[in-house]
Amino acid sequence: MSISYTLARSRAHFAIQVLASLSFLVPATRIEAARTCTITVSGLAFGSYVPARPTPLDSAATIQVTCVGDPDPGQNGYTISIDGGNSGSAAARHMLSGGNQLNYNLYQDAAFTTVWGDGTSGGSTVTQNLPGAMGMGMGMGMGLGLALGMGTGMGMGLATTITNSNHTVYGRAPALQDPVPGSYADAPIVTIEF
Repeated sequence: MSISYTLARSRAHFAIQVLASLSFLVPATRIEAARTCTITVSGLAFGSYVPARPTPLDSAATIQVTCVGDPDPGQNGYTISIDGGNSGSAAARHMLSGGNQLNYNLYQDAAFTTVWGDGTSGGSTVTQNLPGAMGMGMGMGMGLGLALGMGTGMGMGLATTITNSNHTVYGRAPALQDPVPGSYADAPIVTIEF
């Protein structure tokens, strides 16, 4: 997450505006024999942070997961985690500008109640089950000729699937912080396990 600021003077008071945007680091995709999944993460831009504003600054980003292939038995989903970034804890994230910090956090819901974390340093992961494509067919045939024959057949199998899922990441920088003007940054790591 990178943040820059502008200092604006308005008659008898000063206002500090902090512009924020979040960029996620996405590690290399792990490849399974039967299914591969990749993630694409859009940036999260907070816009201008004004310390005197009594309301928090909110924004959102999207994590898109694309899985291709047949699921392995017992492997019908994936889990997305986001680490704590600079702070090392998803429970209390912050962006840094030198030794100064601006607090924020990432959430799974628009009500900002469930922190999105890695399951170890605060916050919860997101788990998504994926459908396996299953096909079933039955056939019956009859033929006339030198011999009369009749047969039935039935088969079941898994088909190759392509699944796209979008997950929204909600960002919030709490109100009434008093950050020192500067360029603040954080780069939490997004991981998918499948």
